[in-house]
Amino acid sequence: PLPKEYTGVLAENGFNQTQYYDNIYNLLDENNVSYSVLDYQEIYNSTSYFGDPGHLNEATSGPFTALVAKDIARINNETQTINK
Repeated sequence: PLPKEYTGVLAENGFNQTQYYDNIYNLLDENNVSYSVLDYQEIYNSTSYFGDPGHLNEATSGPFTALVAKDIARINNETQTINK
């Protein structure tokens, strides 16, 4: 995820983040590349999670790490099931 300050500067300079990722996903699809997307951008909706604009605070970092680990394990399990 990117801090709102960063995404704001990108937008001010003409960078369209949605279009950028759409282009990447289209290229992957055109080449039949299997992929998963972990999107945690919504975490920036709660400023109480952060010690500063780019770093989670101690109370949030552990649960967030556990969430990412759980999501990666789920993707790995799904991939192994498909490949059997």
